[in-house]
Amino acid sequence: MVVHAVPTAWLPQTQTWLYDQVRFLPDLIESHVVCDRLDNLDQFELPNLHCASAASPKRRLCRKVLQKLRLCRHDGFVLQEAKALGARLIHSHFGPEGWRNIPVARQL
Repeated sequence: MVVHAVPTAWLPQTQTWLYDQVRFLPDLIESHVVCDRLDNLDQFELPNLHCASAASPKRRLCRKVLQKLRLCRHDGFVLQEAKALGARLIHSHFGPEGWRNIPVARQL
């Protein structure tokens, strides 16, 4: 199973290639997308979308404060979802997201 970590939204109009990349993986690969919010869902809907903005307001505020204060270098939401799903691989889309998720990969 693969968790695709997307740094902001699933999915801006300029990233249609990402939709195709996830959608056309072989059927034996179970893909889950973890993102901050959902955009253009009517055009780029997939099963297994996990969105941080769906978390409770208290949890979202805590997450933003920790990241702004640089007390948390990685994305706790990605870690939480990956652990809950039993992820075997994290595919971080875009270089900065990869760097941010190194601690997540190590903890898994």
